[in-house]
Amino acid sequence: LEHEYVELSLKTNYGGRMYFGEYPLSFAACTNQLDCYRLLRAKRADPNQKDTNGNTEMLKLAYNTGAKLQIMNNQNLTPLTLAAHLAKKEMFDQILKLESDVVWMYGDASSHAYPLAKIDTINQETGDLNEDSALSLIVYGVILFF
Repeated sequence: LEHEYVELSLKTNYGGRMYFGEYPLSFAACTNQLDCYRLLRAKRADPNQKDTNGNTEMLKLAYNTGAKLQIMNNQNLTPLTLAAHLAKKEMFDQILKLESDVVWMYGDASSHAYPLAKIDTINQETGDLNEDSALSLIVYGVILFF
């Protein structure tokens, strides 16, 4: 394949079966090439760089090296809300765990605090329904194109 053509519409409909990102860092993370990923990060590759669809790397590997979990793509989804929309439970659980703060721990029991901005169905600023929240996407299953 000599050229790759990308649809730049906000309603991109990617019909392929696999997508490894558009940057070497994305490819290394998606294909589990840890040494390559570390080398690229050492050379200052940006884990927050968005592709033409507005997506960034949302893997724990990227998070542990500085990627922001609050960055939104062109569909106004964060890695957490994208995982909710795509019904990727393990990814959702991992991101939710990364975003939580431990309030207290006693043996196996613990209490965690979670930021509600992208989880709760109520918009904190307007009081309206937050259609882009994780709970709204899980319950109502809005169809988006990627």
